[in-house]
Amino acid sequence: MVMRYQVAENGVARVQLCRPEARNALNRELLEALVRTLNELDLPSLRAVILHGEGRGFSAGADLKERGGLGAAQRSEHTALVRGAADSLASLPVPVVAAVHGFAVAGGAELALACDFRVCAPGTVWSFPEVQLGIFPGAGAPERLPALIGPGLARQMLFTGRPMLADEAFSCGLVQAIAEDPLATATAWTDSIARAAPLAVRALKRALDETACMGDAAIVWRHRQPLDATSDYSEALAAFAERREPRFEGR
Repeated sequence: MVMRYQVAENGVARVQLCRPEARNALNRELLEALVRTLNELDLPSLRAVILHGEGRGFSAGADLKERGGLGAAQRSEHTALVRGAADSLASLPVPVVAAVHGFAVAGGAELALACDFRVCAPGTVWSFPEVQLGIFPGAGAPERLPALIGPGLARQMLFTGRPMLADEAFSCGLVQAIAEDPLATATAWTDSIARAAPLAVRALKRALDETACMGDAAIVWRHRQPLDATSDYSEALAAFAERREPRFEGR
């Protein structure tokens, strides 16, 4: 089982990523299970959603072991799956909260970005290291991260892959709270949302989404998709499997 979910009587759903042995890396099975779970939620009775991870952290991002065995076209399909999962979260008609602990890396961090807001545990590490693999984030970070933390800091994170710890994530607005028990805090928030008028909450979410200053996802995808076919990305995946530094040649 790579996915669990339960819905409380007040209409709050808890959705859990369950590949702890792989640091909740996003393989095809997990991504498809996540989208399927979101599609199975009873939307009329739904009030809010919490996304969290099992084990030592939230998610380490795309499963590079799986990607290492794929061709360029299949890699693009896998990237599209991560994007589809993030967009499925973002398009839910109710507020979604990410309860994050340990680490949120690459595609895993992008799933958290797709949520309406985030709470994390002390010491949580956020990072987008894709440029070190010859690609860049393809599931929403180029559009969503600048809107959350500002363009300068977002570009620094995306261009360098440098990690951001919980305190800085809170100070810049990436997360809205730091808590010893992120799931408990997220539950308190969503319980409060569940007590509000549901039609008002849904209408407000639509209004906020429609007026948000977001980038054009089609433009981002046009630049991101060709990178799945580069020799540099193949080299990065091989280096990951062989536990060595990649040797990039710019092709």
